[in-house]
Amino acid sequence: MPKVNLKLEELDGNAFMILGAFQKAAKREGWKDDLIQDVIKDAMSGDYDHLLLTISSYCVDEDYEIKHDPKFIGMAKFALSETGLTEDEVERELEDFIG
Repeated sequence: MPKVNLKLEELDGNAFMILGAFQKAAKREGWKDDLIQDVIKDAMSGDYDHLLLTISSYCVDEDYEIKHDPKFIGMAKFALSETGLTEDEVERELEDFIG
């Protein structure tokens, strides 16, 4: 199943805002119009919770995934250690960055 890079938690929660943001992200990422409309039709076929569940199943937060990738964390630790920070300081910097 294809996914769009969209942070739903940053939207205001209005159903039409969510649908519009999804549609814009999907178009930006090259989805075909018929696939976008199928997702929107499915999302609108139930209540608000169904809409959220449907749209969220087609979304991914790439920033979150990158920040939690073990390869990224290893490279970040190495880069930070090269700045002269202690091991504890490196860990604190990573915790602040990753959240």
